[in-house]
Amino acid sequence: MKSLLALLGVLLLVLSGFLIYKGYEEYTNPKQVYGNWLEIKVLGDRRDVIRFDKRGVYRNHHLITTKFEYDGKTIRFKTGGSETIYELSGTENSPQLKRVEPAQPIQTLIKEGYEHTLNKPSALRMVPRRTPFGSGDNDDKSGE
Repeated sequence: MKSLLALLGVLLLVLSGFLIYKGYEEYTNPKQVYGNWLEIKVLGDRRDVIRFDKRGVYRNHHLITTKFEYDGKTIRFKTGGSETIYELSGTENSPQLKRVEPAQPIQTLIKEGYEHTLNKPSALRMVPRRTPFGSGDNDDKSGE
């Protein structure tokens, strides 16, 4: 009976280890970031489109490198002798990448198809007008 319990315990440990390994493997699978990522917070004609796929990394439809690394949190690749690093940000419902290296200029990307999740400021939002200098609430002339 003890040997049967020991065997079940070992099998449970092996199965748990396998499931953890498969979960980590899926978490770090580069397919998680495959697709087009659109730059946000810039004018439309200046927007970069970064694409990750099995062949490499593209910027605005031009292949810039054939290799990139993805560890589940960051994407790293080298171009022109310098390293570029993007960090996953946003949420599952609004996946975003924030460039951390090089730090300037600041760049944030959103996965194509999720643009509708961004908070867009209203172009017609009314901004309260300032009152002219010297004409405030305490301009009561009745007491003079």
